[in-house]
Amino acid sequence: MKKFFVLAASAFVLFSCAKETREETVSGNQVTYHVEIAGITKAELVNGGDATHVNLKWKEGDKLAFKFSDNSVQQGSVAFDGDEAHVSVKAPSGTTLTDCWFPFSEEKPTAIPVNQSAATINFPLVMSSISGNKVTLSALVEDWAMVRVSLKKGSMGDARKLKYVKIKNNNGAAKPDLIQISTTATLTDDVLTFDFVVPAAECKPLEIIVGDSNGLEYRRKQAANFTLEKGKAYQLPVIADVDDTGRHIWFMGSGSATANAAETPILYWWKQSGTNSSTTIDTDNMAYNDGYSTITMDDKASAKTDFQAWVCAMFNKFYSADGASRSNARDKNFPVYATQNGNGQIPFVAVHTGNYPFFAIKMSNPANYGSSRKIRLQTDTREALDGLSAEVFVDGIGNGDNKYSYLEGYESEDETVIYYNLSTAIIGGKGVLPNTRVIPFKTWQLRFYDVHYDTAQDSAPTFNLYWAGFFNSVKELETFAAAH
Repeated sequence: MKKFFVLAASAFVLFSCAKETREETVSGNQVTYHVEIAGITKAELVNGGDATHVNLKWKEGDKLAFKFSDNSVQQGSVAFDGDEAHVSVKAPSGTTLTDCWFPFSEEKPTAIPVNQSAATINFPLVMSSISGNKVTLSALVEDWAMVRVSLKKGSMGDARKLKYVKIKNNNGAAKPDLIQISTTATLTDDVLTFDFVVPAAECKPLEIIVGDSNGLEYRRKQAANFTLEKGKAYQLPVIADVDDTGRHIWFMGSGSATANAAETPILYWWKQSGTNSSTTIDTDNMAYNDGYSTITMDDKASAKTDFQAWVCAMFNKFYSADGASRSNARDKNFPVYATQNGNGQIPFVAVHTGNYPFFAIKMSNPANYGSSRKIRLQTDTREALDGLSAEVFVDGIGNGDNKYSYLEGYESEDETVIYYNLSTAIIGGKGVLPNTRVIPFKTWQLRFYDVHYDTAQDSAPTFNLYWAGFFNSVKELETFAAAH
């Protein structure tokens, strides 16, 4: 049994066939044209496995372009007389109408528009005939589809005031592969919809990009390629996490608990005692200074030529600077990613690469240590818990050692900034993190696990950590690094 949808007037409204021609000339050069569409009058709305059809009609205020014999282009807005669509426009004296198209632009469209409008469906139409004051339009392109992007306010941070919404098919052969709707809307608890007319082609894969007025950009990419079929409209799931989910900044050193309290689900990074699997803090080899923490590496073989250190953001426990367990975990901000244990703790850090895909660290430059070195940002997601399936992203970010990049301008600095792009980095054999949801991580470790010196050192080397965190873009990281 088919389901039928009743859509709001502002949604999926484009065109209909009118009954008869009505010619009218008023106030000198003011001419009213009767406009109608030839050909396709409906698109298929894809809703899961159930496909229904909806009529697409002219909407009050849709703007058309009229070109006259003097080459001037005038804009006219659709109005209704009953169910007939009319557009009143001022024709220059002594001219005749020579062309017409929709949506309005100074130049006649040749394809699906790259810049579209939130106020109307941007299905490109061009004139196929004129008969008196009756203008008939037809589809400009045959291989078109429609995609609806739905957004609402997230639960973390302030509501975003939008600047644009983009849709990208990542298929360079299907132009335009990037289409933008500019907007000044603010996200609320009510769903906002943005309807895109796109090429009917394979998406490799489909990607949604949302920009806000603060210059931040949020990306959501589908997990697999799929093909948009011509004449069909696709409604995507509502995106409700364009917000601060995944934003964490840690400041290192004395007083960092206070500095970090508003930003992070745990308060301290700490040095593990022994190997990476240890849950014991090494209080003797991590010092908290004013503005930074100093980590002393371990001698791997008592030869003072090979050293290691394991520094952890979280590993199923919360620690204070003096090594004592803490019970004031950040459970108020992160209640949905795990169950609270007996101390009210939630031992996972929420990573969301759609919102904050760049992880960066300000630290002593790794190039200054040893004649060779292996440094790895190692991750370990959670096991199955309370009905939530186990995650599978375990291993080094970048699938190996020394996979970080230097922030431009910091390559040779003793106090440098390195970063990882979590939107592209493969993790072990499990691929790139999906950017459509939170990934709860059980560990987030910086491993200096093989720092080699050609000659024995008088004392174990040390390095400093100043801050670490997740950033929306390299530009945001550059701004933060310049200020800190």
